[in-house]
Formats: sequence, structure tokens, C-alpha cells
Amino acid sequence: MLKEKLLPYSLFSLAIAIIISAFIISKGMESNGQYVNAGFDGISNRLSDINNILYQDSNNIVYQDSNNGLSPKDNFTLSELGEYLHLSDSQLLKLVGDENSGMPYINIDGIYTFNRSAINKWLETIRLEIN
Repeated sequence: MLKEKLLPYSLFSLAIAIIISAFIISKGMESNGQYVNAGFDGISNRLSDINNILYQDSNNIVYQDSNNGLSPKDNFTLSELGEYLHLSDSQLLKLVGDENSGMPYINIDGIYTFNRSAINKWLETIRLEIN
């Protein structure tokens, strides 16, 4: 009989303990979250600075602007490919004109366009000597 009378009091005490524990844990998580967010803000600011430095480099042809910041440039013009491969325009035109070179390109009305991934695959499979 005594057990039956004490059961509601025990359940009520347990409920109060759970509520107090949840309150203490939530306050701890809130203060820890503010600390973590402050750290993330610092990292975000530093990454933004790096992003701005890379984008301000006007000679950097490897990256282009996109909605999410910087991303690898997919296509090159003749002069951009020359910078990428460290070749002059005349050397590139010599490669393009040589059917045996197998260099991948698109020519529309005399304007050459080179796909980055196709050029990288081509570079892995060729062996050239340029004078």
C-alpha cells in the first residue's frame, strides 16, 4: 500500500529532475553554440579574404567567378591555354595545325576554345617536343 502512495510522488520528482536537467543542458549548449559560432565567423572571414586575394589576381586564368565563389575554369581561349601550358600562341597554333598532335579544340569562326578536362586528358597521353 505504501508503494502505491509513493509512486505518484516518485514520478513527479523524476519529471521535475528531467525538466531541470533539460534546462541546464540547453543553457550549456546555447553558450557553447555561441562560442562555436564565433569560431566559425573567424574562419569564414579568413576564407573570404583568401577568396578575394585569389579573385583580384588578374593573371589567374585557372579560376573563374561563379555563384559560390571561385571554381576551376572549364574552357580556355588560345592565350589562356598558352598561359596554362606555358607556351606561346604561335607554339599552340603549330600544335593545333599538326593533325598528329591530337590536341582537342573547338574552332568557331577562327576562334579557338579548349576544354580544360580534355586538355588535361590529352596531356596525360602525349609526348611532344616543341622547338
